[in-house]
Amino acid sequence: MLGDFQATKKQKTPKEGNLKINLEAILGDQPVDTEIEKQLSMLVNMNDGFTYVFDAQYDAAISSFRKVQTFRPANLIATNNIATCQIFCNQAGKAIDLLLE
Repeated sequence: MLGDFQATKKQKTPKEGNLKINLEAILGDQPVDTEIEKQLSMLVNMNDGFTYVFDAQYDAAISSFRKVQTFRPANLIATNNIATCQIFCNQAGKAIDLLLE
């Protein structure tokens, strides 16, 4: 019985479930200058990137993961995720170059 319910229940995508946080709505036009704001921005952009990967929007995911790198250039998780998305976009050469940097 429970299995029948789960099979017929519509699964929401992350965008439909409002998982994305609009950082601009929180900060407005203010620069991201405090450590807490930087951490929040990194978290939001990392989560946005994962949402885009889930939706197979790999170019948008790369953009989000690159924003994480603006705050922490040595963030290996963001770098790995960018390389993975580049492979999904048939850009294996770029992915290898990125990982060798």
